[in-house]
Amino acid sequence: MWSSFDYSGEDEVDIPPWTGSMLRLPYNVDVSDSYDMDKESVAYIGRENPITYYGTQKGIGMTLNTDVNAEDKETVYALRRLAIWPGDVYVREPSGNGYKATINVSISKKHRDLVIPVTLDVTRVESDEP
Repeated sequence: MWSSFDYSGEDEVDIPPWTGSMLRLPYNVDVSDSYDMDKESVAYIGRENPITYYGTQKGIGMTLNTDVNAEDKETVYALRRLAIWPGDVYVREPSGNGYKATINVSISKKHRDLVIPVTLDVTRVESDEP
C-alpha cells in the first residue's frame, strides 16, 4: 500500500528532511539473494586453464516474488509508480536486509485470476545518502 511520508520532527537538523513515498507489501514475499562478483577469466596461449582477475564490485542483488490481491488497487497503483521511477530506492526485505538499489518491476495480470504475480529484481548500488 502506498502512503506519503513526511518527516516533520521537532528537532532542527543541518540536513533538510526528506519526503517520499513507501510501498509496503503485506503479502508473503519470497526472497532470492544473488551475488555476481566482478571477475574475468582470460585465456593465455601456453596455459591449460584461464587466469582469473577479480575486481572490486560485489554485484549484490535479490529477487522478491509475491502475489498481490487483484482487489488491492492501491498496492497495484504503487507498484506501477515504482516501475516507472527513474531513481534509486531503498529496499528492505522481511528478514531486515536492506540497501539502496535500482529496481525492475514485473507485473503479470491474467483476466480471471484473483491474484497478480509480482517480481521485483533488485540490484544494490553505492550511495552517499543514508
